[in-house]
Amino acid sequence: MRFITTGLASFAMLACWSNSILAGPEVFTASHIELSNLPENATVVELDALAGLDELLSLQLPGDPDMASAIALERMQSAEWLEMSERYERAAMAVARAWMLGVEKIPAVVIDGHVVYGETDVATAVALIEEALPHAE
Repeated sequence: MRFITTGLASFAMLACWSNSILAGPEVFTASHIELSNLPENATVVELDALAGLDELLSLQLPGDPDMASAIALERMQSAEWLEMSERYERAAMAVARAWMLGVEKIPAVVIDGHVVYGETDVATAVALIEEALPHAE
């Protein structure tokens, strides 16, 4: 039952992510991309975080599948696994958020559904989005 509860809680959190948590631009990137001029209110999401967590979990596993499975299971029953599983959940939700927004490539800076691709200077991307938005007078 925990999985269902966690899944529903995650879905609910994802559904209201943009409305309640995010006050600034969302920046979708990868760990190897260097960003500059990040506003303090930006939310940065490294979409390759799941792969990095997988690497960490499988670190130094033996080649024998049975032994590797036993060691992985032991790791997943450790006290550290709770923190790791929370990191997995956050990373998976971030990937789902990018998918929901229709992010097609990275880096991507998103504000209210408006996207600038390929700009690593986040302040420049924000300015481009703001220039494109209609202003009420």
